[in-house]
Amino acid sequence: MVRGCPYCGSSSKYPGDMESWFCLSCKREYPTLAFRCGHQDCEEFVFGDDSHCERHATAEAAGYRLSLVEREQFNAILPFLDKFEESGFSEAVEIHFVQILYANDWVTPEVDWVQWQDVAVEYVDLPDKINSADVVTIKKLFTTHVRKDRFCEGHLAAMFKNGHIVALLRRLKEIRETTPDTTEERNEVRRAKTLKAQLEALRGRR
Repeated sequence: MVRGCPYCGSSSKYPGDMESWFCLSCKREYPTLAFRCGHQDCEEFVFGDDSHCERHATAEAAGYRLSLVEREQFNAILPFLDKFEESGFSEAVEIHFVQILYANDWVTPEVDWVQWQDVAVEYVDLPDKINSADVVTIKKLFTTHVRKDRFCEGHLAAMFKNGHIVALLRRLKEIRETTPDTTEERNEVRRAKTLKAQLEALRGRR
């Protein structure tokens, strides 16, 4: 619950109606109950029936959530980002990364990488396209580069050298940070329902 006005932080208020306050500082009305955005680590406030702030509402509107399995897939490879952003990482790290990609289905036989090569080239030649790539696309890119390296030695090393792999990991990090988890969402909904029931019970005693 918010203490004071969620807009300006002032505690100077005047009752608006039974479910709102009127801030005497910024002259704005706000609900007596305000909640944090449903996304973990987000400090923004949401009001009324909203469950996520404007920044995280895109993922909410798209209906996309990170399942437990997907969250583990992200967590398995994102630690490599720091290693690859440093200069001079060893070949052993690269080999380990490929193993982790296979183990967590970032490289999958479901992708026809041979047919998808021309599309992959576009993401290499036009790096800005990665900024809007979704998880499925990134999985296709990882699969294409890793599989192609088996037939064209040095291809994956070139993708590391030109920063393409780092760009893919950065995009995944962004998706991870801005996409709600199903587990967190369920917990937030459960907490909200519990609080609502408690408030209704208190009002019924009046």
